[in-house]
Amino acid sequence: MEVFTKAAEYMEIPVRRTDDEPLQKLFMSVRNELNLDLKNMKQEQAKFWKQHPAIVETELLRQAQLTRESAMLSPALHGDFRRVLEYKRK
Repeated sequence: MEVFTKAAEYMEIPVRRTDDEPLQKLFMSVRNELNLDLKNMKQEQAKFWKQHPAIVETELLRQAQLTRESAMLSPALHGDFRRVLEYKRK
């Protein structure tokens, strides 16, 4: 899955400052699915957010699909979500 998330196509996903709060909310909804070490949650969260912003957004959108949380996405993120799904089919 990690190779899939870091594919070059996903680096083109737009990252907007207005998405910060919705992505934080999405992170809180799907964080149990991200395989973060629960013993070091603060460090794991910091490490997760230090990745390239497009990778973070792609991973969260992918988890939104897998956990059926896509209904909570903002209109802009929903457009990015559809784009992630299009790339996934190729």
